[in-house]
Amino acid sequence: MGLDTVELLINMEKRFNISIPDQEAGQIYTVQDFVNCIYAKISMHPEKAMDIREVERIVIHIVSESSGIPVSEIKLTHSITDDLGLD
Repeated sequence: MGLDTVELLINMEKRFNISIPDQEAGQIYTVQDFVNCIYAKISMHPEKAMDIREVERIVIHIVSESSGIPVSEIKLTHSITDDLGLD
């Protein structure tokens, strides 16, 4: 996992107030993988619960900030490294 991806991971953890262990982080390849991981974690805590569409919106916004790619061009199927250019 490169520096860009680690920074993206840290931004996700901070925004959602969660922790994603290295083993789980190593399984995140796409924007959708981030959404699924985060949604699973916050769903376990009723006080953090939010709709999956809201999680998608926030994740895409954070990915946009990290990559410099406009929100409108980011798809859930995009690979973090191959399609978005984060190393």
